[in-house]
Amino acid sequence: MNLEKAQKVEIESLTDSSDKKEIEKLFEVMKMDKWGMQSVPLDTPQGKTFKMYQEDTKKLSESSNDKKELHEIGTMTVYKDVSYVEVEMKNKKMSFKVPEDVAKDLLQY
Repeated sequence: MNLEKAQKVEIESLTDSSDKKEIEKLFEVMKMDKWGMQSVPLDTPQGKTFKMYQEDTKKLSESSNDKKELHEIGTMTVYKDVSYVEVEMKNKKMSFKVPEDVAKDLLQY
């Protein structure tokens, strides 16, 4: 899982950001080293969805001046009322128990 390589984050229905410092701040708030794999409890309402985007890998034949298109690389869903996050990348879903402060901060984005 390498969401930290995202170059744009779209927070569903609110805003999106491709500001590198803002994205870095988001990943600091996430404290991913504190996450533990665990299934989300059944019937838990979803809170907020984050869509992660990244440029394709630069090819030798491409100029560094070429405008790069961003492609969605994954989504992260934060759940309401419980400290869980679900990440989907490359058609794989993984669920994590996260610290309460992380879930609370992510829901406020």
